[in-house]
Amino acid sequence: MSGTTTSAEAYDRVMATNLRGTYLLTTKVTPYLVKSKGNIVNISSILSNKPLPIMTPYCMSKAAIDMLTKCTALELGPKGVRVNAVNPGPVKTELFRRAGMSDTDCDRMFVGIEMNSPLKKIIKGEDVAELVMFLASDKASCINGSCYVIDCGLMLGDAGNL
Repeated sequence: MSGTTTSAEAYDRVMATNLRGTYLLTTKVTPYLVKSKGNIVNISSILSNKPLPIMTPYCMSKAAIDMLTKCTALELGPKGVRVNAVNPGPVKTELFRRAGMSDTDCDRMFVGIEMNSPLKKIIKGEDVAELVMFLASDKASCINGSCYVIDCGLMLGDAGNL
């Protein structure tokens, strides 16, 4: 899905799923969160800050989620609602296989990511969930408008060349 060859329909689908869905859900839950002094943790991606030409609409949608997070944090913070985002790197799940990547290519990709990660590992869904749970907890009561990268250091230096 490059920026110059992606169809308008594919672009719209990515934006509707990633950005419009997040925005609409935020607008719907805001009155309840203001009453309960709740919080929002959006799911973004390291690709919000790492251009990848073969995924232009996806990168754009995730960058927009980061900005939505920050703008909403400014708007709702005075009302007692915190808004943050988690920006995971590649997570070892079946997503890539379900998207049509062969087992061999998927395994090769994860080995490459692991080798390029300074921590020599790949994040798991549980790692992302732990960060989300922390940000949603009272322990994070002073955190608002932040976007947290969780990628085992993949974005550092040369390792950032996905």
